[in-house]
Amino acid sequence: MRAFSEDVDLWRSHRFALRVKVSVDDGTGTFRDLDDLFGSDWIVRVSLSESIDQPVSSADIELSRAKGQISLASLRDDSLANKLTGSTSPLIQIGRRVKIYISMSPEGIDPQVHTMVFHGFIDEVDFGSDPISIQCRDLGGLAQDRFMEIEQVYGYTGLGPMDIWAPAWTHDVTYAIPSTPNGYYYLASGYGTSGASEPTWPTTVGATVSDNGILWTCVGSTGGSSGDYWLTVLFKMEKEWGLYDELNWLDPPPAPPSWWIHSYRQERVPVLDAMRNIAIQVGWDVRMRWSQDWLDYIMTAWQPERAKTVSDFVFGTSDYLDVRSLKLAIQGIRNVVQVIFSDSLALAANGVDALRRTVRVEDGASISKYGRRFCEIAEASTSQVDLETTATLEANAVLSDLSEPTAEQEIECQYLWAVELGDLYEFEPNGVHYSASQKLAVVAFRHELSSGFGRTTITCRGKPSGGHLAWHRRIAHPGVSPAHHGSAPESPVSVSISNYSGRSTVSFVPPSKRWSDAELYVSASIGFVPGPSNLESRGRITTFTVSRSAGTYYGRIILRDEYGGQSAPTAQFVLTPG
Repeated sequence: MRAFSEDVDLWRSHRFALRVKVSVDDGTGTFRDLDDLFGSDWIVRVSLSESIDQPVSSADIELSRAKGQISLASLRDDSLANKLTGSTSPLIQIGRRVKIYISMSPEGIDPQVHTMVFHGFIDEVDFGSDPISIQCRDLGGLAQDRFMEIEQVYGYTGLGPMDIWAPAWTHDVTYAIPSTPNGYYYLASGYGTSGASEPTWPTTVGATVSDNGILWTCVGSTGGSSGDYWLTVLFKMEKEWGLYDELNWLDPPPAPPSWWIHSYRQERVPVLDAMRNIAIQVGWDVRMRWSQDWLDYIMTAWQPERAKTVSDFVFGTSDYLDVRSLKLAIQGIRNVVQVIFSDSLALAANGVDALRRTVRVEDGASISKYGRRFCEIAEASTSQVDLETTATLEANAVLSDLSEPTAEQEIECQYLWAVELGDLYEFEPNGVHYSASQKLAVVAFRHELSSGFGRTTITCRGKPSGGHLAWHRRIAHPGVSPAHHGSAPESPVSVSISNYSGRSTVSFVPPSKRWSDAELYVSASIGFVPGPSNLESRGRITTFTVSRSAGTYYGRIILRDEYGGQSAPTAQFVLTPG
């Protein structure tokens, strides 16, 4: 909750004057006050709203279209309002910055302090009727509209620009990663362009591979602590796409999780989507939040205080005007959460692919009240959730946010400008809706303002959360994402060997379904264990050719499915090329 202690007594007295101030950028960086433009107040109504399930807040403003001969209509070139800069330029223009302030003062006293309650830009203007209608979003909308025009690699530290390998590629940067990241990055040297086919990338530091006119040297791993700290990745996204000067970035928040982003290729999406997709994996959010240090709204990495127990504010029965809604809905409750992830610390027999692991958490109290309600998030094999600690963070965040009903109470009170998402409020018993005090957290609010009048509607639920819709979009169910297939694929039905001079062929009959790749392991040692050193070949094929000098060799086959599961190795078979 924003600092409110100095205004509490005045707010509770119900005897205060409320003034609304809307300032718009005239195109030169000068903000013009619409509550006192040419000696008139043009503001008819202001509505502000924010929800935990929406990435940006919004403002709807209604203004008088004309006062005498002065008009705010953008096509009225003859209006003085559109000539404030010395040339003809509409004062109300889409894309321009908007700031909204309020002031409270005892009745009969002119306000001395104006408090900012919104900073954003104009999305849409409708001059067709009077009053004029203006729709705005907060500055996070700039990141929502800024599209990542090219795919970009994130998750490296101190390497400078990095590119992704492509055919006929002329290197104009120093480093690159394979088109399918393998956990390593490479230094380009030499002249020319890359070949038509991607080279076989070495995974030994210092090893090289030739690629037409370019020599690639394996420099090191992009994973683990050699990746980028996750907040650094968010900062890079904001800065590289030209948003830092417009949004700024708050100093690191208190006690963020220690989480390193492995090298990955970011798809072309809106910048805000990319930033929030990273933050949500550890139960955080990215949005514009008020900063008392900056005295403005700043792009912020924010963690809802899910374990908060101390109330930010106590509502007496006379502090709210009406309980507009008090309901419970079971539909969105989830109290058993399972996260399936690829564990980067547990590799498959081939030494490359991570094994699929499971983390499960439960809320016993919620299960007792609402019954067992299961959900699953199946992380992709390329997900940054690749450690048990990170998967547990995500699972606990989902459990905390979904184990109670989505909304419990909606109250209306006189205008309360200090409310913020995540606040925990205590409501004293009113003898109608409840007989004991209730502690509820803010998940949405809406302000309705006009000169001298203000109302706030607050939507609350059991405890602070990071949202519901964002989690339900990630939960596996038909039409969203497939559930994890926990069973491993079956082993080959049969294996047959044919031996020739200098080679052998290995063929197998696959199971009827659920396999995507076959891995052949070959060794000269009887009783060997499949591993990276004896991986011969891999692919979605049923026949392998093994080139060897005359002798006796041993082989085994492992099948893998598209979900990361692997079969048991086949029984050992013998190869005897002539």
